[in-house]
Amino acid sequence: RRAAGGRLWEVFGPFIPLLIPWVDRWVDNGHRYPRDMLPALRRVLRPRVPYVTVSQNDEGLTGKGELPMADFPNLLVLSAGGYGHVPI
Repeated sequence: RRAAGGRLWEVFGPFIPLLIPWVDRWVDNGHRYPRDMLPALRRVLRPRVPYVTVSQNDEGLTGKGELPMADFPNLLVLSAGGYGHVPI
């Protein structure tokens, strides 16, 4: 038996959640994203699929300008730092 609201689309709607510890990867790598992380994202994220993620970095996902938001127009960013689409 499945709990109510147990299907991904019932929780996230049309969005695929990216459950990535963005700031941990960024801080653990000397305030830069790991070298292979961004090319991997560009390779696997599909352009017609809407994604959603949460970032706690003061600078959102961009880090020090490493990840331009324009490169991922289908990624909705909820950001505790206020830099993203939805400040939280």
